Amino acid sequence: MRLKYGKLYEKYRILHDLPLSLRSELSLFINSDLIQKVKFFQLADPSFILIISRLLKPRLSMAGDFIV
Repeated sequence: MRLKYGKLYEKYRILHDLPLSLRSELSLFINSDLIQKVKFFQLADPSFILIISRLLKPRLSMAGDFIV
């Protein structure tokens, strides 16, 4: 599990060095699985999804954790 989280974190760390337009496109690509699975995102305006996708960051949680 640690190895997968480390690789995911590395993808997000690299984004901060990129221009905003490229960062936006890559954020959408990296988060595309999540965006497709969450109904809230499916109903949202594309410009909102673009902004939110840049703000998403990986977080590690364990089974039974409450996430708000």
